[in-house]
Amino acid sequence: MSSSDQLPDDSSEPVQENSPGRILKAARIEQNQSQLDISKALNISEQRVEALEQDYYTPFSGRTYVRGYLLNYGRMLNVDSQSLLDAFNQI
Repeated sequence: MSSSDQLPDDSSEPVQENSPGRILKAARIEQNQSQLDISKALNISEQRVEALEQDYYTPFSGRTYVRGYLLNYGRMLNVDSQSLLDAFNQI
């Protein structure tokens, strides 16, 4: 990521309780997977995995790409695709 794509610090606006990022992060932790494991499986950088988990979509080329990454990440962890899309559409 470039310097303009840096992740926001934790003091930024609050995220909705059941955001896609929170859903995915909780599933990843529950399955004892690291962000590195996810990045290797999805062939994306750890920074992008972290961005997805923080619901920070600026580094991505558009909503279509974000949806694709979220769905692939969710499939990998057996997370319901519709719940991810519903949460994403509320953002």
